[in-house]
Formats: sequence, structure tokens, C-alpha cells
Amino acid sequence: VKGVVRCHEQGLKTVLESCTGGACLCIGLAQTLNEEKEILLNPSADREATATGKKQREVEQLPPILKPSSKYWIVKEKAAECLQKGKLDESSKLYLHAKTMLAQHKDLKAPMHQVEWLYMVGREIGKIASNLSMICLRRNLNQKALEYADEAVLACPGWSKSFCRRALALKSLGRPEEAQLAIFNAIKKFQGEMSRGEDGATERQLKEYQKIQKDIEVELCNSSSTGNINQQQSLPVENPLYK
Repeated sequence: VKGVVRCHEQGLKTVLESCTGGACLCIGLAQTLNEEKEILLNPSADREATATGKKQREVEQLPPILKPSSKYWIVKEKAAECLQKGKLDESSKLYLHAKTMLAQHKDLKAPMHQVEWLYMVGREIGKIASNLSMICLRRNLNQKALEYADEAVLACPGWSKSFCRRALALKSLGRPEEAQLAIFNAIKKFQGEMSRGEDGATERQLKEYQKIQKDIEVELCNSSSTGNINQQQSLPVENPLYK
């Protein structure tokens, strides 16, 4: 964004005209470009007021189900509280209810101005599926954990945690080769999250991923030495989940 903003004024104008030509997915980019442009052209501007205005616009752009006042967040927070207290059954039911609430707002026939909403809702569904995968692992429902992890990967292909959940599920099913590839993807995507400065992308989290990777490598080594790896269980590398 900064690189584009620092380009010639006519180039910036062309980008903005292209962004606002009807594709709603680019509206956020157009607004960001305008904000960055204002800051660069007016360094003495009130940055705090600019940040506040930006936050308000972000809330206004959210789909109704994801606005701060939505009942969805109440259900999700209760699910998280139950999970922290070890009430896995209750937490699972609440997360499933939250997932149903989200699914009702994922209309694939939505008009163009709601396309960005579909992306936001889909990403949130991926986060819920990731949590359900973790609950299933704790309940030793390993195959179900993998199914939820796969759903999270498909919904959030750029999110490291979804791949980490998949790695743990595969490891629990005795499929270390696939688990190794999944955790590799998790670490690779997490490094991207760290470079972008995303929330939760800390060195501590990276070390947790690396510990999981090491455990998988040890299990893979032990399996190789005893000849217990079932090659027929391995999915082809071309599987879209790995891309």
C-alpha cells in the first residue's frame, strides 16, 4: 500500500478508479489507500482521529452477524468459557450453534456489494471449525477432529492454526507423514502472519508449532525404524488442502 501511495498521483488515481469500479472486495483497499495518502500529504494530521475513523468504518462494513451487537458473539464467548472450564459437551453444542448462526448468513447468491461479507463469515466459520476440531481431539474423536480441521483449512487457507489442527488430528490417527506436511504449512503460514504483525503471532506460538513439528518427526522416525508406516493412507501431494 505504501509503495502504491508513493507512486505518481495519476497512478494512484488510476488504482482508486479501478478499485471502486464495482467490485466491493476492493473498497477496503481504496479506503486504505486514501487514508495513507492523507497521512503522507498531511503529516501533521490527527493520527488518533484518523485511527478512530478507520475503526468506525471497519465496524460499519461488517456483516450484521459479525457486528459487536450481534448475539453471535455472546454464544461464542459462552462456548469459549465452557471450553476453558473443561465443559467439552456444552462448549461443543454452543460452538455448533454459533456455526449454524454463521451459516445462515453465508448466502452464495448474495449481491456483489455483499461479497466481502461472505469472505468474513467464511473465515469466522473456519475459526469455529478449528475450535470444534480441538474439542474432538480432547474427546478422542480423532476422525471427527480431522473433518473439522479440513473444514477450517478450506475456510481459512491462509490461517496457520487451521493447518496446525489438521496436523494434530492426522498425528492422532497415526498418519505422521501427512501430519508432517500439515505442520510444515502451519509454520510457513505463521511466519507470514508474524511478518504482517497479526494479533497472536508471537515467538511463543511459533515455538509451540515447532514443538509439534519435532514430536511428529520423532514419531515418523520411530515408525520408519519399525516399518509400521502404511503408505496407502497417505494422500497425494496434489491434494488442494496442501496448497
